[in-house]
Amino acid sequence: MTLDKSLGDEVISGEEGEDFIKQVGAILTLVLDELEVSRFTRLGYREQYYFSFETKEESETWIRDLGLLTVTSSLLQAFHSTQEEMGVALVIQGEECRYRVSLNGVERSAQVPVGEVSVNIRTTVASEDQKKALLQAMKKKRQRQIDSAFAVVLDIDAYQQEPVEPDIAGFVKERNSSNLQMFRDALPKDTSKRK
Repeated sequence: MTLDKSLGDEVISGEEGEDFIKQVGAILTLVLDELEVSRFTRLGYREQYYFSFETKEESETWIRDLGLLTVTSSLLQAFHSTQEEMGVALVIQGEECRYRVSLNGVERSAQVPVGEVSVNIRTTVASEDQKKALLQAMKKKRQRQIDSAFAVVLDIDAYQQEPVEPDIAGFVKERNSSNLQMFRDALPKDTSKRK
């Protein structure tokens, strides 16, 4: 099941989260009883947060300024390169479950209608004039929070492998109330560089 508020700039309220958890519990109980499921290979709960930016540089600066990731100069020197993008995916074993946490910059493609189909074009591969026109069109058509040209996606997937007696509603409720807070607690306390 999905609770999606990306059609606007709103966040999911506590009450909406509680209602969602109740719906998950009711539907899963019904489905699992009907299908006579007695063993699970995985129980998971996933949250994704989108932080919109106007430019790729802004999104990359934001990730870097969070202070969670560093790239050693020796790695860049070994490849005779400079850093262009930063992202991470990490799997951590917690007390009650595993977490897959990823933080990555993404670029939204502009959809340009061509007859009965649309062609997806990334603004970074367009000429400067085309880029300006595409960005203006994307701003005019802003229907979803993630419709800006660039965003940073924080993806937190909490899961248990082969849970013996899973409390699905309890697992979802606990993760729903703690995942984002645990990520916030992990941020360095020096927020002078962060917005």
